[in-house]
Amino acid sequence: MVDLLTIQTVGVIVAAFSFVVGVANNILTSRREEKRNQQTLETRQAQFFMQIGQKLNNTEAMSRWITLINMEWNNYDEYEKKYGTDSNPELAAMRLGTLYEWNGIGYFLRKGVIDRDTAYTLCNGVSGSWLWKKFEPVIREMRIRYNMPDAFADLEFLGLELVKEIEKRGFDNKTPEGFAHYTGKTLP
Repeated sequence: MVDLLTIQTVGVIVAAFSFVVGVANNILTSRREEKRNQQTLETRQAQFFMQIGQKLNNTEAMSRWITLINMEWNNYDEYEKKYGTDSNPELAAMRLGTLYEWNGIGYFLRKGVIDRDTAYTLCNGVSGSWLWKKFEPVIREMRIRYNMPDAFADLEFLGLELVKEIEKRGFDNKTPEGFAHYTGKTLP
């Protein structure tokens, strides 16, 4: 006959085994859930990246970027006369909308939503830095004249971070003469 001590021992062993199996099951379930969450995060990040890429790199966006890069002025007053909100409201709206889109990329970069490598890829390497270099004098003057000290601060951040990434990759960050105008010259 089985004595009481043996029954109790078997009961303790079964309970301990059940506890270990339960803990192991919880650990495995947690790991599976963590893996699913990581996959969901990576999928959402990829979707986010694709949405931004499509927003910045479609025909219409490229046309706007080229228009901005090809603008020419000698000083802020000439810029306002040619491209300002009073003299050319449609072009001003297109310019501001485009600058704010790129400013948004800088915001995401500054907040850590994207990293510098991703920003570089989204900006085709140089597009964001060229945009900042082109409009830096205008934006700096606008900040003073209109008392907007943070105007396009994230575009500035983007431009400066892209220069760092360009240099990190071993490329020269020199902007070609005339930006996107064909010059027939090769950079040294």
